[in-house]
Amino acid sequence: MIEKHSLNTLEYDKIISRLSVMALTTGGKKICEELKPLADFDEIRDNLDATSDFVDYLILNPELPLHGLKDIRPLLKKSKNEMIPEIKELVDLIYFLEVLEKINKIPQNTEKQGQYLFFEQLTYIETLPNLLNRLKQCVNSNQEIEDRASSELYD
Repeated sequence: MIEKHSLNTLEYDKIISRLSVMALTTGGKKICEELKPLADFDEIRDNLDATSDFVDYLILNPELPLHGLKDIRPLLKKSKNEMIPEIKELVDLIYFLEVLEKINKIPQNTEKQGQYLFFEQLTYIETLPNLLNRLKQCVNSNQEIEDRASSELYD
């Protein structure tokens, strides 16, 4: 671990603060705030390679669809405790699932598929198209329940 004096000299706290401000979700912000310098050279090199790889991709493809993404962990906790979600939470979940689908299609839509290291990590993203379609049948973007949400509403 780097000595505290070195971290102060490097203004590490300011770097972390600036990074945290750019996070799109509270979960991302928390991850940024908890970042600590690495000591293992190989791990440092691997992380720098991954970061450079992703920056290279973003320079050529800046349209990564992450803006407006909400943290869905509170909704997941609610569902785990069998609580009823708010309609706004369902709208946020719909948007989250749509973003996952778009991100999952990135390697298919890129000419140089093997070029980017992070494409391998995208294979771990599981999209839930059936859930997304069902949610879209139930809730619209105006945060209203659709009549086709259930047979009782439809009849």
